[in-house]
Amino acid sequence: MTEIRAFKGWRYSQAKASDYSKLIVPPYDVISDQELSEMKKLDSHNFSHVILAEGENKHQKASRLLESMKKEDLVVQESRPCFYLYRQTFKLNRWEKFCQDPTLPDQLSRVGFFALVKLHDYSDKVILPHEKTFAGPKADRYDLMTMARGQMEPVFLGYDSDFLGSPSEFKALFSQKPDVGFKDQFGVTHEMWACSDEEFAQRAKSEIKNLPLFILDGHHRYETALKYSKDHPEGTARYVLAQLIPFQQQGTVILPTHRVLKWPAPPEKITDFLYKHMSFELVDNLEQLETRMRSGARASFGAILPQGIYYSCVKRSTENLDLDNLHKLIIPALTEKFGEPRITYVKSIEECVDSVKKGAADLAFLVRPSTHKEVMSTANQGLVMPHKSTFFFPKVPSGLVIHCFEK
Repeated sequence: MTEIRAFKGWRYSQAKASDYSKLIVPPYDVISDQELSEMKKLDSHNFSHVILAEGENKHQKASRLLESMKKEDLVVQESRPCFYLYRQTFKLNRWEKFCQDPTLPDQLSRVGFFALVKLHDYSDKVILPHEKTFAGPKADRYDLMTMARGQMEPVFLGYDSDFLGSPSEFKALFSQKPDVGFKDQFGVTHEMWACSDEEFAQRAKSEIKNLPLFILDGHHRYETALKYSKDHPEGTARYVLAQLIPFQQQGTVILPTHRVLKWPAPPEKITDFLYKHMSFELVDNLEQLETRMRSGARASFGAILPQGIYYSCVKRSTENLDLDNLHKLIIPALTEKFGEPRITYVKSIEECVDSVKKGAADLAFLVRPSTHKEVMSTANQGLVMPHKSTFFFPKVPSGLVIHCFEK
């Protein structure tokens, strides 16, 4: 059974935090070095100083900063247990809409709520992953969790239900003035409400208790919290801070992450070898390519080659997912023949085209976005998707609300 609970979250004081856009940041694992430097200059209390402290004893520094922010009442605890309703309003640019549902409106909203979720081993089939994790990031996050005595960033979870997915559901709660409201540097508007409404609490617990939850983002954070809970099996350490969203809303958007590849071999040899494994149909432009990919069969891609733009299919596909065919069949075959490639994961289609055009890459594969049904199917089968298969947009930011362990 899935168990969620309200909690007394810690968050920036409304009275003292004048500009949330200078304090709230993206998750630690999507912040580049340059972005981190710029964020830290915005404000000495920018949350990046907590989740990505630098230098020796960096997590101890982060813990001390958090404690000083609490003492100064810059970060304060909620007076009562709450769920935290949350809405992100955003737009997709032309190429973020590449191969997306053509009926998507220009402006989208994604709603959900922050809660504490009881931790479970994956074998319990209550919380389900779809990606691999790596030891290094988990050890780093564990050290921060230990020093800060809490979870600084939420895990992002989805459920297959229309609870909260309807615009009219709990409309009265969402129509109130938000406790937090700001627009970030990506043009995303964030609104959050501390909700102690008993009707919502009972409905949420009832709706969620019989549903599995799928990890959409934050696999390393979840597994870190699970290990910590086993090492410290008391109080709220048995729960993980999470934002939960319903899949069944238009704002649940997954962006594709394209593959740009460079081999230690002449480009013409790569191209000749590819023709043995894939079919290629020359198209006039990216718009025509998108039309072909929308209606294309399994294992269809856009291929950017020095010769032009192509609609491409794997000739003998054996895998269900597009990216499985690419990463289990095509790239391994090329690697065996020409050596290990340099793979760059890119969001921008223009960057893919430019990389090949300027000779920085041999080719680029444009991929269709994964769907939430593919995520659920993969997780339900106990499988994992290839690296960088899903990029849920917008990201759930860090610093809106944190979970400090209570006995």
